[in-house]
Amino acid sequence: MKKLLMSLVVAFGLPAWGASKKADAVTCVRAGCSGELCLTTRERDDMMSTCVWREEFACRKLMDCAADAKGGCELKATEASKECEKKLPKGQNL
Repeated sequence: MKKLLMSLVVAFGLPAWGASKKADAVTCVRAGCSGELCLTTRERDDMMSTCVWREEFACRKLMDCAADAKGGCELKATEASKECEKKLPKGQNL
């Protein structure tokens, strides 16, 4: 029986018990009219945003758009974006 199961695993590419499935690499891209969003390519294709401008979007452009630990994408603060945020009018933040 074990030999049959292993043959199925090899023939059909089924994951073996105890084997961890390697996650596909995530490609993150900027999106939104002002570049204010950070999405996977799949999310970008399904996403629409309003074309608005807010002062904090200038600081978001200085952030890195990168994969997160959950397999999605997020904007990650950089030193430049942190300095930019300090200069925003009171009440506006990233």
